[in-house]
Amino acid sequence: MTSITKGSHAIVIGASISGLLAARAVHEHFEHVTLLDRDFLSEKGCNRRAIPQGQHANTLAFGGWQALERLFPGVVRELVDNGAVECQLLRELRFFNEGLPFVRGYGDLRTLFLSRALLEGHVRDRVRRLSNVCIRDNVEAVELVARHGDVCGVRTRTRAANAVEQTLPADLVVDATGRSSRLDRWLHALGFEAPARERVSIDLRYTSCRYRRQPDQALGYTGMAVALAPPGRRSGFAFAQEGDQWIVTLAGYVGDAAEPTHAGMLDFARSLPNRALYELLCGAEPLVEPVQLRIPFFERRHYDRLKRFPARLIAIGDAVCSFDPSYGQGITVAAQQALALETHLQGRRLRWKRLFSEFAKLCDAPWAIAVGADLALAEVQGERSSMGTLIGRYVSALRRGAVYDPQLAQAFMRVAQLVEAPATLLAPKLVYRTLCANLITKRLRSRSFLDLAFLASRDAESMQSRIVP
Repeated sequence: MTSITKGSHAIVIGASISGLLAARAVHEHFEHVTLLDRDFLSEKGCNRRAIPQGQHANTLAFGGWQALERLFPGVVRELVDNGAVECQLLRELRFFNEGLPFVRGYGDLRTLFLSRALLEGHVRDRVRRLSNVCIRDNVEAVELVARHGDVCGVRTRTRAANAVEQTLPADLVVDATGRSSRLDRWLHALGFEAPARERVSIDLRYTSCRYRRQPDQALGYTGMAVALAPPGRRSGFAFAQEGDQWIVTLAGYVGDAAEPTHAGMLDFARSLPNRALYELLCGAEPLVEPVQLRIPFFERRHYDRLKRFPARLIAIGDAVCSFDPSYGQGITVAAQQALALETHLQGRRLRWKRLFSEFAKLCDAPWAIAVGADLALAEVQGERSSMGTLIGRYVSALRRGAVYDPQLAQAFMRVAQLVEAPATLLAPKLVYRTLCANLITKRLRSRSFLDLAFLASRDAESMQSRIVP
């Protein structure tokens, strides 16, 4: 346990989203906060090499929307005023499961479509307004400085021709360096054990391009998602963005990928379980050349299971747990962790074991969602269990039922948007509705795919009347 005293100094390593949110979380509890980043940070948001996900599809889930508003009141309205697109889920998002669209419904669930550059730039501007926070770019954290097993500073090096090294004293160090975190090595150098890792190897390949969004392309929706449908390895997304644009991202698992050309993206989109995304691309005008990104794996680092850990040190965001980006969970979890950190520090005590346990609970639900879906692909490498397989099959059945039943669609989306825990999907009434919806689906298996798609999209009310009330 570490006491936080007035006049103290906190250092946050990494100024991406998780680092910015961490700086906001600690700033009221320290006299000074220094935020370090090895990149050059422009005044306005822009894509940078350290954030390769920035050029691909990004969303802010409703759970993250709520957390971000608590950290920065009014920030969502400011983002919308600057071009971010608000989407009413189940009304303005076309979500295709196994090629069929979820039934349209209503509710309070919303998501935000925007570029990573807009979000990061805007949040960075809000952090810059905090009078006791200093952002230093082009500075790399080389190693931790410790005394008697407690972290007491960071040794830094400027990234310039004449590099200058400096030791910055600190009463708290937050590692927010993401997937590339070197905290394992730093812990080993200090004589501490590295955390156990849980890894799922997906070899995910993204191919993305921005397209002009014409007024006649609105068609009552602002985004579409064609979900992965095992044994198929492909999925795709199209989200409205600032500047009257679509960002289209095509995802291939276990090494599958679209050719990084407009023609290659068309061929890939044509092979998806539903042709809606292909039809959108057919008449779309590309604004840039397609870009690609490879994500070999996602993993958890179980700091919560360690018996020893240096005082005055914390990790947050992807440095604790990274996710399959196709599910849009990382920013939301980072915001929720920042809120947990802020609440934890209100007691003026830093209990690393308790805080990491809270972080682990926040990671459990999104991790289960991504792992359960990805391990349905036989080629994906990761730890499988009979219980996990059973739950995965049930969630797949619930998603099939959500094509017809708006209550199932609403329940699934609340979990996917990190508003409710996955366990809520096991409520008896939802299990019963899932069973009924799948019995109807089974009776319709003899119909052709086009007939079934027509029923789901054009005659949803008729189908819904055959589900339990």
